[in-house]
Amino acid sequence: MANPDRKNKLSKSLVQSTIDAEKTIPALVSSNIEERFKNAEERLLGVQNQEQSEVVELLLSDIEDNPYNARAFYKQEEVDARARSIAKDGQLDHIKVARHPETQKLTMIDGQYRKRALESLGRASVSAKILQVRTVEDFYRLSYASNSERYEQTAIDNAVVW
Repeated sequence: MANPDRKNKLSKSLVQSTIDAEKTIPALVSSNIEERFKNAEERLLGVQNQEQSEVVELLLSDIEDNPYNARAFYKQEEVDARARSIAKDGQLDHIKVARHPETQKLTMIDGQYRKRALESLGRASVSAKILQVRTVEDFYRLSYASNSERYEQTAIDNAVVW
């Protein structure tokens, strides 16, 4: 026969542990998410001071795709969802571009889903933040950092790109 006193102590202990966990877990998750986004932003914008970046309206036709983009495959349902969001609320986030160090052409770093969504809506321009980069490797590094913080890179993406 089970000891009722022991069962009661275990039950109270379990209840207290659950209460403690409910108080602790949201704080841990929240701080972890905030830290991840802070780190992603620092990596994404850390090539030059953020204050040196300028926001401009660019023609989509003036922006070249990133030859070092970390993502090779895009889900059409995600493009369609982004297009619906942009049609309803406008473009909420700037794409990120930089002048390619070798060609000096504006080249996409982050925002391919937004670009595709805008194109599907028949829009000709996009709000963009122009970053300063030093090397072609920065295009991959920054693309990878921004993609890995949102949607997981697939093994196929990595295999095709590299």
